[in-house]
Amino acid sequence: MPLPERMKPAKISRQKLKELADMDKEILSQIDNGAGEDDEGLKAMINDWNRQVVNPYEFSDFRDFSSWTDAKELYPDGI
Repeated sequence: MPLPERMKPAKISRQKLKELADMDKEILSQIDNGAGEDDEGLKAMINDWNRQVVNPYEFSDFRDFSSWTDAKELYPDGI
């Protein structure tokens, strides 16, 4: 029995993955360099990230992931 369409993983190009990984690295870098939850530039980056992924993240998700993983581990979870 084939998987229903809604359960199939999203198809995404390598270029899009690279763009998301680069965006994620920038978000994590901003957080690691002291940007807080109220930082307007960081909010804009997180909002842009959330518009492009299936599983949106909050500031705290990026902050917590930043403390124990790297961008390569974060972006597949968000997509």
